[in-house]
Amino acid sequence: MPPFRRKLFCLLPLELGYARDILRGVSAYEPRSPKWSIVAGGIQGATEILNRQSDALMITMANISMPLREGQFVVNVSDNGNPSFPQVIPQNEDVGRIAARYLMELGYERFAFAGDNLPYSKKRLSGFLEELSCHDQAVHTITHDRSTRYPAFLSNLEFPCAVYASSDKLAQRLLEVARDLGIGVPLDLAILGTDNDACLCETATPRLSSIDIGGYQVGLHAAKRMEQLISGAVVPSPILIPPNGIESRGSTAKRVSTDRYVNRALSYIHEHALEGITVEHVSAQIGYSAKTLQKKFRQEFGESAKEEIRRQQFERAKELLRTTNLPILDVALSCGFHHAGRFSGEFTKRMGTTPARYRRARSG
Repeated sequence: MPPFRRKLFCLLPLELGYARDILRGVSAYEPRSPKWSIVAGGIQGATEILNRQSDALMITMANISMPLREGQFVVNVSDNGNPSFPQVIPQNEDVGRIAARYLMELGYERFAFAGDNLPYSKKRLSGFLEELSCHDQAVHTITHDRSTRYPAFLSNLEFPCAVYASSDKLAQRLLEVARDLGIGVPLDLAILGTDNDACLCETATPRLSSIDIGGYQVGLHAAKRMEQLISGAVVPSPILIPPNGIESRGSTAKRVSTDRYVNRALSYIHEHALEGITVEHVSAQIGYSAKTLQKKFRQEFGESAKEEIRRQQFERAKELLRTTNLPILDVALSCGFHHAGRFSGEFTKRMGTTPARYRRARSG
């Protein structure tokens, strides 16, 4: 007869990438004793499960107000949950701080914040403001969840400007509003999200830069705290998990110009480089001749517009080589090259190694 396993209920909003990362972390943890079986679900059923299951183990983002019975244990993985239970949560003030540092390092001098009135968002705003205030930078903020006001919020900004959003979902909405208003992303408006939800970030246009707040590590530590609770150990609370860093994508620019036409060109390049565009395509969009555009780029950055196109293409190529098993031809086509031979030749000249060797060196 197989040994009895208690059920560990992971009740999380699994439509969110952060919640799925937590579940992966919990699943990866191997308790010494007792073993448990993981049951994943949404947060709505938390109270019902605690009423029904006298020995329930629960890792959740639900705000549980009922008292626990003997033998029941709950670990809270949300700033919005009941703080009387042991907490394992992101260090949200640090999330805001690294957002500010990142955007300042990119060269922006105007900043805005978009969030809601929940505790995690307020903490991220606090860290963001604190870091910027150390450098005498002001911030335009909007802190509500009514998207009907986003057009007015973006229209009132001075450009170029960098917006930090407290979630990827909100950042994706800002990208849509900016596109409707004709605001160029990332050069007029850089947008940085939070959670690094691949489903949202990779399907956004342009692809969304975002902060990885450490959901996987939250899950690992939450499972460890659960094991300690079961064994009767004293569990410190809260456990604060630092962010993992920022995944830079197309919604944040690595360069900002004081020339609005150059910024328009940069924005067009960031959005369309992977389509195989040329300098002539870019110049037609902004009303400069190709010769004038090349001259402007060399004056601003010391290199040509063509080099900026190639930079975007090869940054994406390196990412695909590191993170996928796509054939080299498919990588080339995904980055705007029509021939694998030309792509491989330019990649080798730029990187000092072939695409295949680059992949092998970074895959393990």
